[in-house]
Amino acid sequence: MSSRIGQLLIKYREVITYLLIGGLTTVVYFAVYAVFKSTGTHYGANTCISWIISVMFAFFANKYIVFRSMKAVYIMREMLEFFGARLTTLGIDLGVTFFMIDIVASGEWPAKIVSQCAVIILNYVFSKVFVFRKRNT
Repeated sequence: MSSRIGQLLIKYREVITYLLIGGLTTVVYFAVYAVFKSTGTHYGANTCISWIISVMFAFFANKYIVFRSMKAVYIMREMLEFFGARLTTLGIDLGVTFFMIDIVASGEWPAKIVSQCAVIILNYVFSKVFVFRKRNT
């Protein structure tokens, strides 16, 4: 049985590590968000500040731990692509948050949780398909 679990862990290592790193990135995001929320900062500014800090963490963790992209020659290209993809999901995050808070009149935290669920899924797809793809050397 343990060899079967080991085989599953090897087979799904990338998804498992992405979920773990994504979870840590989300913790960083919400921790920064909570700190700035406690100062009375507007949710839009909180979202942007939280995004910058969590994306820096996420880039290096995804590059080296999740996707094992070890070639230094690609770091600037990957960083630009990663930030570009994350800018797209930042727009989605801001849009969902605005819609839920200002249009639907939901609470701020439920809006952030919903937006982050969509963002996590899209970030994985963008990272896998566009940023840390296997490149010809």
